[in-house]
Parts: sequence; structure tokens; C-alpha cells
Amino acid sequence: MQFVKGDLLKCKESFLVHGCNNKRKMGAGLAKQIRSSFPKTYEYYVKYLNTFSDSRNALGTQITTFESRNNYWFAIGNLITQDGYGFDKKRYANTEWIKSALIDFIEANRKFAVLEKQHLTIASPKIGCNLGGLNWTEVEPIYKEIESKYDVQFTIYEL
Repeated sequence: MQFVKGDLLKCKESFLVHGCNNKRKMGAGLAKQIRSSFPKTYEYYVKYLNTFSDSRNALGTQITTFESRNNYWFAIGNLITQDGYGFDKKRYANTEWIKSALIDFIEANRKFAVLEKQHLTIASPKIGCNLGGLNWTEVEPIYKEIESKYDVQFTIYEL
């Protein structure tokens, strides 16, 4: 795992993940930036959540969209890790949902890394640690465990 200061939306990695709520909104933080920059990603996120009669059943899952930037493709993983809105410092994210959604993303997208002859390196913020209400000390062990078990590397972007 490596840590980088910079804008996640300008990352060099071909795989990017971020945490989303289950309320069909991308109205704050990084999710809002993704919604603005990649409208198709937001559209598919909403369509995906609409397939659930109870959006709580989507927690711990993800929906991947493929976008292009500077003539190359990259994957955006919308990880459904937050039950509600996180404007009041309460805990809306859950470490089990983060772990499950990350594994779901890796299993769904590993084949694309192989096709491109790339090691699966994933750009990520500290999911759940801002609007989700978690502390990085709770979440970091999940990233480390997944790196070891699934032979992937995370690049954690911080502003």
C-alpha cells in the first residue's frame, strides 16, 4: 500500500474505487465530484440501486462503470458502503460493507487487469473515513488483508 497526496480523479491507476451511500445520491465529497465528472457512472449507480426493493440490501456490494480519459479506459467502482448521509459525524459506513464491496470489485475486475497485462493496482480514498464516520485505524487493516489475500495493491489518495 502506498499513500499519495493528490487528486484521486487525476490518478494514473486504471482502477479507482470510492464509497457511496445507498440512497441514490452522490451529493457530497468525492462522490459528488465523480457524479459531475462522469455522469454515466452516476446513472448506472442509480439504476443499480433501483434493482433493490430495499436499498439496505445493496450495502457491501458495488457497481463498476468504465470511463475513458486521455484516450485510455479506466474502471470506477462505486462501493455501496454507507447507509445514509454522513453530514453529522455519525457512523454511516461499516467495515464489513467496505471489505465485502472491495472484494466484489476485485473479483469483478481482475480479468480486465489480466487482459491489459497489468497488476491490479487500485486508487482509493480512505473509504468510510470522512462522511462515513469511521477512523482509518479501523479501515486500514481491511485494505492490508485484501492486498495480501488477493495480490492487489492499493494507492490511497489524500488531499
